[in-house]
Order: sequence, then C-alpha cells, then structure tokens
Amino acid sequence: MHSSIRDAMPEDLEFLRSCAHAAYEKYVERIGQKPAPMIADLSSAVADGHVQLLIAEDTRAGFMVVYRENGHLFLENIAILPAFQNLGLGKFLLEECDRLARDLNLSTIELYTNEAMHENLALYDHMGFTEVEKKTENGFKRVYFRKSVSDQHQR
Repeated sequence: MHSSIRDAMPEDLEFLRSCAHAAYEKYVERIGQKPAPMIADLSSAVADGHVQLLIAEDTRAGFMVVYRENGHLFLENIAILPAFQNLGLGKFLLEECDRLARDLNLSTIELYTNEAMHENLALYDHMGFTEVEKKTENGFKRVYFRKSVSDQHQR
C-alpha cells in the first residue's frame, strides 16, 4: 500500500477529530471512559506542528501526534481509520517516528498506551519498544514504553 505523511493543516481538523473518534470508540467500553485521544486538543497540536497526517492510496487514513520532549521523541497518539487498520499502517507510522527521531538527532522514542489496549501493547513490543513504567494519570491506567532509535532490532 502506498503511504506517506505530511504535516496536518487547520483544514484537516474535522478529519482528525472524526478519525480519533472512529479509531478509539471501540475502547470506550473497555476503559470505562473516552480514551485521551478522543478528547485531545488537536487544534493546538496542529498549530504547534505536532500532527503528521497519514495518506494511504491518496486518501487521508490516519494521523500521529509526535514531538520533541526532554531529549527524546514523544509519540502521543496514533489514530488510523478502521477501514485502514490491520494493513501495516501503524507499523509504517512507527517507522516514520524512527526516521523523525534520527533526523532530529534524538536517540529514543517514548510513548504510552492504555493498559486495556492489548492490541497496542503487542504492537509496541513487536516493534522493539520496552515497557518502562505503569501509572495512573488523569484517570487512565497507562503503560509507558521506550525504544532506542539506534536499536533497529525487530522481534
């Protein structure tokens, strides 16, 4: 599948919000509340240049929120429309994070996911991330991961 990313623009905001809702609504019952990406301030993230739009087969298919933080690249969110899930696009975005971190001369990528999102836990493990911490923040039970960008080892 031909995929690319570009900076999200203000005119993408409606898509970003609907994509986050569609991608995460399946977790509402499992978590007991709307996941953080469904209520995130995407307009500020776009204005700050932190949102990368995923284009697959010439269609807006998803996005990621990623930025430099405390000497590492922080991946705050990945959202992919359900019709485009399970096609390798999450892996594509994680590989783009690696590239972006290298471009910024950052040696690590950090992220978190909800402990109830078992699919994400498995993906991050498969992509070489190591669990570093579990904690509850803002009512969410989060699992934090870290990956060395220089470590290209795939499990």
